Amino acid sequence: MQLEPCSDPPFALMSYKFGGDWVSAGRIQVGGDPFRFPVPSASLSFFPPVTLYEVGLYISVTITGNAADLSVHARLTACLNDACDGEISWGVGTALTTLGFPFSLLEFDDLAFVDCPADEDNMMMMIAAGGGAIFLIGGGVLAAIAQKKKKANSSPKSLGGPVTMSV
Repeated sequence: MQLEPCSDPPFALMSYKFGGDWVSAGRIQVGGDPFRFPVPSASLSFFPPVTLYEVGLYISVTITGNAADLSVHARLTACLNDACDGEISWGVGTALTTLGFPFSLLEFDDLAFVDCPADEDNMMMMIAAGGGAIFLIGGGVLAAIAQKKKKANSSPKSLGGPVTMSV
């Protein structure tokens, strides 16, 4: 999730990795309807190209508030077409609710981004700089560990007693 809290209005871009490739799930607007996208291999659409039935597990994401007080919630829901969890008829919804659907996956409440830069590009530059710093620090730590292992492997080993050679 790429969260853009300082945009007007705030939004998030969702993507996920499936089968080795990143797939864009879409854009989530603050205050809009919950954004739903199917869980790969756990959702089905019947009778394509015109979908008559959609059934399966979905991730439902909502974003509310503004940069000073932002909330992000992600839940695992079970849906049949436009009805999810307790809204599904034929007693299925009741059973899903009894099982605990929707399951909370992520809840961030009262996030405050009060120091939003005036220019959104500045924020992206700060994020990129922070990521670069983490990469450099991580690379330095890995290099130090590798150097320490190299020194340990190259130090003279004890043979456990005197060595005698005859010519």
